Amino acid sequence: MSLKIQHLCNFILQDICLEVPSGETLVITGPSGAGKTTLLRIIAGLDILDKGNILLKEKEITSLPPYQRNIAMVFQNHALFPNLTVFQNIAFPLKRKGIPSKQIYAKADCFLQAFQISHLAKRYPSHLSGGEKQRVAIAQVLMLEPSSLLLDEPLCHLDTDNQKILQKELKDFQRKHHIPMIYITHDEEEAKIMGNHFAIMRKGRLAHS
Repeated sequence: MSLKIQHLCNFILQDICLEVPSGETLVITGPSGAGKTTLLRIIAGLDILDKGNILLKEKEITSLPPYQRNIAMVFQNHALFPNLTVFQNIAFPLKRKGIPSKQIYAKADCFLQAFQISHLAKRYPSHLSGGEKQRVAIAQVLMLEPSSLLLDEPLCHLDTDNQKILQKELKDFQRKHHIPMIYITHDEEEAKIMGNHFAIMRKGRLAHS
């Protein structure tokens, strides 16, 4: 169930090759503007590549639209629906898929507890702190049980307590579902905590360390 990139290129990236085994995390560091976010967006299907191949679980997904790839991407500031409560935001991805309400409620409740936000279930995003919003956003993404997870500095604006909660939940989710992850960060300590493999990107080129 590995995530494999073969000779990926576009106007920023130059011949990117990588493989992330199931249940493991590749941490990518490097200066701003090096192409890290562009790489994740291409893997997720949000940006166009000029050439190269993307494989997930040995299946070619290069030409698939984002919604068919079953790859989730988490940004620094993940948008929530302002008119929905925390519970409704977390439940929304499954509700859109037509999952029975009883199953949605049970699963959302588990995520609320795991992310320590049960007490926020009836609040709206405008009444949440930045750390609370990001916990809700990541819980919402994980509700769909993606086959791979791409994280673009997801914890960089959070305090230490929120960082620890989310680091634990991300690692627990990965351990349970045995999925490959790519994790971008500028924080060396965070990289050590989250990563199994490490690479540096400079000027569109990836160097494995």
